Amino acid sequence: DIISGRTTERNGQTYYEFDMAAAPETCGSSKENLGLGFCPYDNIFLLSATVVDSRLYVACVECDSTRIWKLASAELKRVRSSFTVEVV
Repeated sequence: DIISGRTTERNGQTYYEFDMAAAPETCGSSKENLGLGFCPYDNIFLLSATVVDSRLYVACVECDSTRIWKLASAELKRVRSSFTVEVV
């Protein structure tokens, strides 16, 4: 699932940032289901992409635990936003 997306500019270069997540195929009646009819995400992916000289460059930060995500989401997003491609 795409949770959110935005564009940002760094050093005159446009970057496309996406927050994406993947849910498990099944979660049945586990305690994480909470009776809401859907499962919490297994993996969260933070992507940053840019195009330089007709080439696509992508960085992906993956978090495979919702517990870690709750504790470190701001830091993980900072790591994603640190991605830059130098134009030579």
